[in-house]
Amino acid sequence: TPTLRCFVNTGPGPSVCERGVALSPSVCERGVAVIVGFLPSAWLVFVIVLYEGLLGGAAYVNTFYFISKETGDRQREFAMVAASVGDSLGIAVSGLIAFPVHRYFCSL
Repeated sequence: TPTLRCFVNTGPGPSVCERGVALSPSVCERGVAVIVGFLPSAWLVFVIVLYEGLLGGAAYVNTFYFISKETGDRQREFAMVAASVGDSLGIAVSGLIAFPVHRYFCSL
């Protein structure tokens, strides 16, 4: 169904790219073909994404747990700030990198 194809490729609703230019149905179908060619069900994708989120959250909690247990009182605050800033900068940089990557894929 076209709705499922566009949902898998770009989210619910119409497929819209940069500057309001609508994506062609072939681009939407190519995105689904890549996913469907390797995975038999959309539910498997949801389970994989859930598992990845749980692992990422556990790693984040584990990092701060060990910072609070392994560092002395004087270094603990600096270590927690450094870990928080590092995490935030990593997210911000990946978001900035996503802009040109998105523009590249929309130009295909």
